[in-house]
Amino acid sequence: MKLSSFAVFAVMFCVLSYTGIAYSSEKPVELSLDIAKVQSRLPAKVFDEISKIPSKPHFLLGLEQKTDEYEQMLEHRKLWSTAMEFYGDNYAGVMDKSAPDYRLVGNRALQTVLEVSGKKISIFYTHHIFSVDQMYTFWSRQGEKNLAEFSPFHDKFKAQWGVGSLSDSQWADVKRVLGWAQFEAVKEYVKYTIETAAAKNVRDYAKINLTEGVLRAREKLLDDPDYGKKLDQPLAGSAQLKVSDILPVPYARAKDFLPDVFMVGPHGFGGGFANWKTPGAERYVSVDLLGMMYEYVAGGTSITSHEFVHTNPYLQGTPLDIYYDLEMFANLTTSGVLGYLFHPYDAVLRDEVDTYWGYDFKEAIRRMRPGEFGLIDISRAEYLAQIKTVKAIKEELLRFIMDPNDGFLMQFYSDPYFWITVNTKFCDTSAAFRIMFALRYEPAGIFDPNKKDENGNVISASVQTKQWLDKEEDAGRIALLAKKTLEKTGSPTKFFSDLSKVEDIGGMSVCPVNSRLFEMNEAERKQFIATVNPVIESAKSGDWEAKFTLLRIFGSSHALLKSVH
Repeated sequence: MKLSSFAVFAVMFCVLSYTGIAYSSEKPVELSLDIAKVQSRLPAKVFDEISKIPSKPHFLLGLEQKTDEYEQMLEHRKLWSTAMEFYGDNYAGVMDKSAPDYRLVGNRALQTVLEVSGKKISIFYTHHIFSVDQMYTFWSRQGEKNLAEFSPFHDKFKAQWGVGSLSDSQWADVKRVLGWAQFEAVKEYVKYTIETAAAKNVRDYAKINLTEGVLRAREKLLDDPDYGKKLDQPLAGSAQLKVSDILPVPYARAKDFLPDVFMVGPHGFGGGFANWKTPGAERYVSVDLLGMMYEYVAGGTSITSHEFVHTNPYLQGTPLDIYYDLEMFANLTTSGVLGYLFHPYDAVLRDEVDTYWGYDFKEAIRRMRPGEFGLIDISRAEYLAQIKTVKAIKEELLRFIMDPNDGFLMQFYSDPYFWITVNTKFCDTSAAFRIMFALRYEPAGIFDPNKKDENGNVISASVQTKQWLDKEEDAGRIALLAKKTLEKTGSPTKFFSDLSKVEDIGGMSVCPVNSRLFEMNEAERKQFIATVNPVIESAKSGDWEAKFTLLRIFGSSHALLKSVH
């Protein structure tokens, strides 16, 4: 998959669902096919054949899951080269937030209600339509298409109708059943995706034992062995607030990851988004059909799982979420091997790995893709060699991130106010990550392959780096640098003027800002301009949800809010 494709869907993982909403108070029409009635009008053999539910929904036809990352890359290339014209951006869906199940009167887009782990979820299939003549159709960029046409049985029975073996009404019923079966496959796959994505997140955080571990850590920090028993205790002087409202507990149950509304359709950005939230607020998640195709090829639910981390108000609730890098956090447990190489949200990880372990991702990509001359030059041998190295790096990173004793997530959530203060002091939404990484690993950023010890062995990068640091420390230069750095922490930064993609906002940003954005390459910055500008314009027009979106993307910026007020 092209690096630019990663950037296209990546920068919009967390965009709010503030578009395409309408309101009405009339009673909506129920949209579903009376399959029993249609069955009674068709020959039994015909119905039995055409009513079989396909193993794949229509948007996955022609795609295959791949376990080999090189084969994944080729399959993703096929996806982005062939699916954009049909499944690309095709206007927003609509809903009625004031109506039962949000169903909008007059809108014939299909909706279902799914219950997972006791949580009721309203699912919007924004461009899957139940037409007036009871056909299941899909609104694509190329026009409306009957879902029946995706069935392998369609042409067979069309031919029978053509020679008179089926009447006009029977042929219409055949198309209705074929379309119904196709939509059933869509429903089943969406259900599978939601359940699988939530289950993955529950497993991941159970490995960390996050909730119980954090409660134990706080008992020690607060010197209060009964802290865990006081979570629902009302605060003195307040009838509304409890102890857990002041210092949130990072719950990671299935219901905490599941939204109230799940939308799936051709939104065009290839990924997903989730809205800002607090405990008790309605939560929205949308996953683009192209995003579902991408994660299918990769053999998982990486995008949906990522969005479900966002929608968990106990892990990423407002207002704490504007003080740390939400996208990096959501990717820590959901990013795949290719993401570690290419994904903009993993930029800080790549920077730390380069500094401390001496692995240069840019050089690795250059070796994998040494040039472009109308065709992209890809070395399969180099590709697989670099993937092997990145897998080993990912394994160690996950140990650092998910260690149930002193891993990054455990430490951060045990005392979040301390760590967001650190982020603010160092004016970096990833400062906590960088500092904990530095405390755990020795840097290995300096390496001369010609430098050898007395036995003729090449001196390792970590040893060479330590030798250099010792020399600099003895000379007093590191202490001086540290002093100057700390003097400047917490002061405003010309964050926006440094990045062309947000020049339209202008002004000064207060700390912390998102240092990950400084790691973007030129191509990613240009794509970011095109993606984020509509959100900026909405914010300037007074859309508060758009303003919160920008806060979640860029970090805590009072000047940003002021500039778009």
